[in-house]
Amino acid sequence: VGLGAMSFSKDANELLLNPIERMIAKMETIKDNPLQAMRLGDLEYRREEVEQAKKKDALAKMSRVKRVFFHQMYMKKVKEPMETVMLEKTIIKLGGLLAL
Repeated sequence: VGLGAMSFSKDANELLLNPIERMIAKMETIKDNPLQAMRLGDLEYRREEVEQAKKKDALAKMSRVKRVFFHQMYMKKVKEPMETVMLEKTIIKLGGLLAL
């Protein structure tokens, strides 16, 4: 029972509490200075670009067999964006509009 509670707590923190805390922090930042929303958007875009570049580099370094296996596994696990991520991006975009 204890192990299940710990697992549930970890998942709840990762999937619910941490994203909400990030959104609150971004809202506070935008509330204090609306021009920061544009900088937050730029940082988020750069972070996504770096992640994609790392994936491409990792794929380029793999052998052909590993690449095919990785591609098959990745295609099965296509992740849809979480609602909290979509909300964060919307908040940043709205903050950017407020800055104008």
